[in-house]
This record gives sequence, structure tokens and C-alpha cells, in this order.
Amino acid sequence: MRNFTRLSFVFLLFLWQFSIAIAEETLFVDDFDDGDYTQSYSWIESNNDDYPGYIYAQDGAVRFYRTGAGGNGGSVGIYVDVDIPVNSSTNVKFDGKVVSRTVGAGCGWTCGEYPVIIRLYLEDNNSQEVSLKYALNYGGDVQDKDTDTLKQRAISVEQNTWIRDVSFNINEIWPNAKKITKVFLYGSGWDFDGHIDNIRILGANTGNKPQISIVGGFIKLDTTNGNEPSASDCSNDEHDGRMVFDDVNGILHICSDAGWKSFQ
Repeated sequence: MRNFTRLSFVFLLFLWQFSIAIAEETLFVDDFDDGDYTQSYSWIESNNDDYPGYIYAQDGAVRFYRTGAGGNGGSVGIYVDVDIPVNSSTNVKFDGKVVSRTVGAGCGWTCGEYPVIIRLYLEDNNSQEVSLKYALNYGGDVQDKDTDTLKQRAISVEQNTWIRDVSFNINEIWPNAKKITKVFLYGSGWDFDGHIDNIRILGANTGNKPQISIVGGFIKLDTTNGNEPSASDCSNDEHDGRMVFDDVNGILHICSDAGWKSFQ
């Protein structure tokens, strides 16, 4: 107990210097298992082109299908208005399947038409509306784009195969995004057939920050018996924040990006 006061101060310093890892919170999810897209969330159809497409909720997924359009470009999809805070831990995950597509240059003449697209409408720190477009295609016909109001990321996948847990971090693409205002799922091109399932938005809800309290108890750390902690136990980002206590010399070791830091 001789080191309790000093170690209590050091532990508070640690909490100030390092973030405590918390479990991801599900901020939005729809798996379309109800066979509909108007129940779990009241998705609204967007299907107003000269050659309308079709929207199906089938086999636990939502399908965007358009045929007979010739060289007429168009889109078909569903959207829902939301109010979801964005921070550095906000990730989007989904399953996607690209069945087919016909469109000029394989992704449209400006490479912005894909069978599977998730588009997030965002509000940034300046209260400006911007959007993030994440798309799947096959055959290598993909292109990233960056403008003042739109960032597009597209990846090439295997045709007619479910790609599970496609994931992206919003702030890594739009660093100053602070809120999602609309989620839009759709396909675009001439003729296309695309499927989306298990759309999830995950992250820490900053409106309800976690708190750790220990009343009438203790925080008990592993001890080193006077030895230095192993460098292999503090060798990558996943180890950051680990702590062990040298009970012989009264030293608290905390893992950081620079390796073990010692406090006495």
C-alpha cells in the first residue's frame, strides 16, 4: 500500500493520456430478414427514371434490378433519413453481391455508376452537406473520386458472389464529418443487378460517453516481480494502453506507440 497515493495519481494521468477501449455500439442496422424494407426502417423508394427498375426484399437481402434500359442511365434504390453522430470510431459494414451490369466503360463514362452503392449524406463541422459514396463493381472497373462535396470509394469484387463484412471508417474518408443525415442504398447504370444485406453503422455514441467507476474496491494489475515487461507484449497498436506493475521497484509500466513507458 506504500505506493497507493502515487500510483493513483499516475493512473489518473494514464486515463488522461490514453483512451479506454470500449465495445462497439450498433447505431443503425437492417438485415431485411422481415422480407420488407418498410418495417424495421421506413425506407423510401427512389425509382423515378424513364426506365424504372425494381426493388425486391428477398432471401433476407434487398435487391436493385433494372433491365431493358438500353443505353439509358438511371438508378433505383431506397433511402432513410437518420440523425447519427460521427466520430473517429464510426464504421459502416455491409454485405454486397454484384450480379451483373451493362454501362459504358464498365462504370459509366465518368466512372460513377455501379450495381451496389451505399451513399451517406453527411453534415460536416461547418454545417455543410457533403456525401460519401461507397460502391462495389467487378472486372476492375472502379475509381476513387474527391471533390469539395463528394468522396467516392469503389472496390472491385468477384462477380455474383456475396462479399461479407465490407467495412469502411467514415472519418478516415471524411475527417470533418460530424453527423449522418441520410442513408441511401441503390444501384445505377444501364441494366444492373445488385444486392445489399446486413447494413450496419457501428461506433461509440458520443452523446453517452462511457464511465468506469470502482467504489469500495480496487484495480488489480498483473505484476512483473521486479522484471522489465516483455517488448513483445507492447509491439503493435492493439497493445496500446496495456499496464503492468513492477511490485518490487514500485514502477507502473504503460504500453504506448513508443513502447513501454514507466512511471514511479
